[in-house]
Amino acid sequence: MKLGFFRILVETCRGTNIFFHLLRQPVLTAFFHFFLLSVLCSAGVALFSSLSLSKMVDSGIAKVRESCGNISLGKNGLVPEKSPDISRLIFAESRLELVYIADPFSGVPDFDQGIANTGILWSPRFIAVWGRAGEGEYVMIPALSTQKYIPKMKVLTRSEVNDYIKSGSNSETLNISTFDLNTLAQEIKIIASIILFIMMFIQLFLVFVFFIITTTATRAFLGGSPLRERISFRDYLVLALYVAFPCMIITGVVAVINVSFISLPLTALILFMIYFLYVAYRIERWVLSLNTSSQNDIGD
Repeated sequence: MKLGFFRILVETCRGTNIFFHLLRQPVLTAFFHFFLLSVLCSAGVALFSSLSLSKMVDSGIAKVRESCGNISLGKNGLVPEKSPDISRLIFAESRLELVYIADPFSGVPDFDQGIANTGILWSPRFIAVWGRAGEGEYVMIPALSTQKYIPKMKVLTRSEVNDYIKSGSNSETLNISTFDLNTLAQEIKIIASIILFIMMFIQLFLVFVFFIITTTATRAFLGGSPLRERISFRDYLVLALYVAFPCMIITGVVAVINVSFISLPLTALILFMIYFLYVAYRIERWVLSLNTSSQNDIGD
């Protein structure tokens, strides 16, 4: 039975019968299919999230104009017309926040209010977009610099962000001659969408890989003796990789609608464990019901 990626995707979402055939899939093929779905789900979440993010950026630009007045490019870099010497949080919404840093060499003010997953750090000579990459870590991507040297994208801890902003702000010369807030807004939309994709891929891929490995090892090595003889670790691994398909899609939908009362890893865990236990139970009952003398080794 020839099984391609899209047919497997549809069938695993329709029911459990397909899993009896998927046990014969090579491990590398199963892992490639799992990786491909992780990429597609992450791209889908980033695409749908970017629609609301785009509206927030436009709303944020209006708030910037209200809070800062005109933003001028001069010898001191990009500075607001209103209170250019005062660092402050300009806005913080559900998906984006903006912090103005008057003097990065005096320290970066508190950012990441816990509301948004992405944000912007704006200093007169350097603007960077951040996104949460993990507990206490941030993906930092340069959006605009007034100097020739532009820091590379990095994953940093909160304490390292200050040095990152300073490294992009230490030139006395300006490397740009014009500035347009609307153009910057478009660049931020693109960069923020890329960050959303990266963060979602890291979350989906690593979270499900962890669940797959731990669940597979537990089921394969702690199961009853008759099952260990008939269903190998390889079989459970392939099964778990494909069980993750509908669970990952539902987790992606939860991420898009931005459910606040349950975290994404917990959502993935609940979905995966319930579905895996159900599918594994059906497979195990089927294997045990076969006549031992006529059964081929399902792990070969």
